[in-house]
Amino acid sequence: MITKKRKRGGQISFKVQFNGQIVSGQELNKQITQTAPLVTFIPSPKKLYSLIMWDPDVPDLLQPAKVHWMAINLSGPHDILQHSILPYQGPNPPSGTTHRYFFGLFEQTQLIHPTILDRAHFQIIKFTKQHKLTEISNVVMKVSS
Repeated sequence: MITKKRKRGGQISFKVQFNGQIVSGQELNKQITQTAPLVTFIPSPKKLYSLIMWDPDVPDLLQPAKVHWMAINLSGPHDILQHSILPYQGPNPPSGTTHRYFFGLFEQTQLIHPTILDRAHFQIIKFTKQHKLTEISNVVMKVSS
């Protein structure tokens, strides 16, 4: 289980699983990552969350990152499918490469009103600042072509 400290105290349990395998920094087979993982976390009452999956290792033409999944205005993990503004897109690194994929769980200070997002030129720092998101936990996996 992945547990991270919140910036304002307390702890949150955040797990990402593909076929029962918990993501914790290891390299996973590309085939098992093509369907959305099971994501679990225990929310705090009256808080909203965002889940973002991104690839910071995209080629220079697509920099700074590619977003593979985004769900916003979550009151808990049961909301992820209904609130996905960018549906899950499995990893597909170029032939002969290994990429890292981050799953970040962010606490929101307010409702986010979706805008058109560019998957290929996603700026995680800009997005989190714009929407006043605080990262409370993350996990990373590696996937090879």
